Amino acid sequence: MEFRPSPLERWPTGAVLLLLLTAALLPLGLLLAWVARQNIDETNQALIERADQQGIAAELAVESLIARNALALRIAANGAIASRAADPCAVARRSLSVSPAVARQFRIRGPDGAPICTAGQFDGEQSELLVPPGDIRTWVSPQKLIHYRVGVVGGMATGVLTPAEVRQAALEATEGLYGLTI
Repeated sequence: MEFRPSPLERWPTGAVLLLLLTAALLPLGLLLAWVARQNIDETNQALIERADQQGIAAELAVESLIARNALALRIAANGAIASRAADPCAVARRSLSVSPAVARQFRIRGPDGAPICTAGQFDGEQSELLVPPGDIRTWVSPQKLIHYRVGVVGGMATGVLTPAEVRQAALEATEGLYGLTI
């Protein structure tokens, strides 16, 4: 009987060791790759949740900024129209001067939409939009300004927020905000 070496015995020792180690370590490597992928997915999900939370915080800060400005303008315009002063904008400016962190650009209109007075620059304003007392409307102009119009007894008033004011409000509410789109 003749002894024949198996095909594996004819290979060099280094190749046999490489083959055996590969067969032994391949399941461990696959397991480690799967665990790493799971960790990456969990980290990505945590980052997405953090970004969502920052987005919500920025949204609430911008809503609060608009609401604060709209309320201050509503009170100032209501008082200015009710005073029947020769310059209602001066009355409104005086009222707004004691309100911290509110915009100072506004336009007061009569109930028919005709401008009564203006303080500041207005581009992209929707002059045809009539707002009844107690109501509010907002829009974004082509210049990326946020306009808010409040209805008051005897007219309405429109205020403007600049992108810088909106950005500042969002940055104060969040940490590390990368972008904000109006």
